[in-house]
Amino acid sequence: MVASLSLVALPATASSTYVEDLQTQARTRKLARSRQWQVLGHYHEGLWGGWKSSADGLRFFLAGAQGVSDPEAELMATIASFASPATPPDKDSEDDQHPQCRFPARWSWLKQELSIDTQRMPEQPCPLFAFWRQAIAPEKVALVYSAAYINSPASMYGHTFLRLSRRTGEGQRLIDYIVNFAADATTDNGFLYALLGLTGGFAGRFYVMPYYVKIQEYSNIESRDLWEYELALTQAEAERLVEHAWETRSTHFNYYFVTENCSYFLLELLEAARPSLRLSERFRGPVFPAETVRAVLSIPGLVTNRSSRPSLRAQVMARKATLSRDEVDAAEALAKHGREAQRSISGWPPQRQARVIDAANDLLRFREGLKKNPSPEFQRKERELLILRGRTGIEPLQKDVPPASDAPETGHRPLRVGVSGGWVESQRLSFEELSLRMSLHDFLDPRRGYLDDAELEMLHLRLRFYNESRKIFPERLDMINILSVSGYDRWIPKTSWTVRVYGAQAHNRGCFGLRCSYGGVESGGGIALRAGRPLLFYLLTSADLAGGGPFQDHYRIGAGVFAGAVFRLGHVYALKAQARYYFYFLGDHRRAPVFDVGQSLSLGTWAELRIVGEATGRYTEARAELYGYF
Repeated sequence: MVASLSLVALPATASSTYVEDLQTQARTRKLARSRQWQVLGHYHEGLWGGWKSSADGLRFFLAGAQGVSDPEAELMATIASFASPATPPDKDSEDDQHPQCRFPARWSWLKQELSIDTQRMPEQPCPLFAFWRQAIAPEKVALVYSAAYINSPASMYGHTFLRLSRRTGEGQRLIDYIVNFAADATTDNGFLYALLGLTGGFAGRFYVMPYYVKIQEYSNIESRDLWEYELALTQAEAERLVEHAWETRSTHFNYYFVTENCSYFLLELLEAARPSLRLSERFRGPVFPAETVRAVLSIPGLVTNRSSRPSLRAQVMARKATLSRDEVDAAEALAKHGREAQRSISGWPPQRQARVIDAANDLLRFREGLKKNPSPEFQRKERELLILRGRTGIEPLQKDVPPASDAPETGHRPLRVGVSGGWVESQRLSFEELSLRMSLHDFLDPRRGYLDDAELEMLHLRLRFYNESRKIFPERLDMINILSVSGYDRWIPKTSWTVRVYGAQAHNRGCFGLRCSYGGVESGGGIALRAGRPLLFYLLTSADLAGGGPFQDHYRIGAGVFAGAVFRLGHVYALKAQARYYFYFLGDHRRAPVFDVGQSLSLGTWAELRIVGEATGRYTEARAELYGYF
């Protein structure tokens, strides 16, 4: 009896005739070719015709494998599935949901486009989705850019995600939700991580989580500034974005660090909200997060406001910069010992005490932020500092803290092309060079928009033509060149490090051309010191492993020092000097100290002039270079 009553209570299903009528109408109107259907299915037209979805999980396709490459078959299957019997209440799980509940964005769009009569095709109740959407309560959307994090391969170019302003949030951004796209990494092995990330070996998925979780991870733990770009999407478009984010729970997307990455799929999600944006079509090669910010900004009226959220590290350093040496010592003692160190500020005026306690509290929060969960000791110290702060009677001191990095769109473009001419003094040879670098930045590039304490170069090739021999050779190829040299600070000590995978010419052996070519790997760590903002020194101990024809026994392994200095005048001029001195103890034992110095004059963010000199052994050369950024 109970079972029969339950069946009677289920909504009726659409007749096969009505489903066929809707399918005929969809074919006649060619809805499968409509932009809205393309973005909901993540369909893209191939170079040689045909369609293919970027979604790689088959549960996303109601037409099965055929739906991956046939938008019309998927549309017909979707219409038919929406007429399927209702899901029994005892099977209302994520896996057993009715197709209308699994694909609410498709249902909303088709219901409007085909004027579906819900008496003939009943609308199904979707309690799981309704609860989820009500918790998010989207009203507005913002694109958030997180500054580069050089210690993570997946984030060394930066990262983007979407913040959803809640209708019930009362302007409190911390309790907003975000939509983030990330790879599900299945290994901690560095080599496998890079290999799988470059070849689509990880599954990428959309995740929805509270904003404060990402702030803790990015701003507090990883010390990354955040830049927010409010978008002029309507509430209806924001809700459509959330509906489609729900739909992607049934699939994954093969993740490629360079192309189909977090920033690329966020553009596809924005297109689901407003199909006319056509943002993803602008990227057919590498996708850099900063470039997607530029793409969004290039659409007139799409961005209504830009704001920044400095990292906790930036806030700590800004507070420290206002303190005297005695106050720095006192703040550090308070952060370390809590109330036990209050004697270090006793007798000071209340205003001075308040300034020091504020700095101590920020330092305490920063150091604790490096941990996943607050410790009882941290909670005790924080409570004691708040009590001491309250006793001063001074109102909270608000301080405007600038981010450590400029807005991403203010920097130069990632691709660099250069031409140069030079002279080899030791051999009396002249040459010209063509240079191509796929990404991203070195210390002599225009500084604006980038971290000022890191170099990150990928696939940098220099081809050289010698006028005397009329021959062209590859002069250098840097597959990877990373140098992170954060100035040491006792409050926030950071280790400097480098890694380089390269191919070069052994000119100090007195030869030129392919027989002089070799390849190697260099890696090391050390310390960096900053003398004010314009001057940075670094000293690292590093190892070098290289192999090739120029060496005795065809290889060499050694270790030594790598030192350098960088001097900048604003965003216009930069000077860099470096020296490498290695002792080789295996293979070719001959020492090969290398010195190089370069200076650059920026012509804005689109071009730059350089003069560079290099010396190794008896070999010396000088070059004049002109670079353009694209």
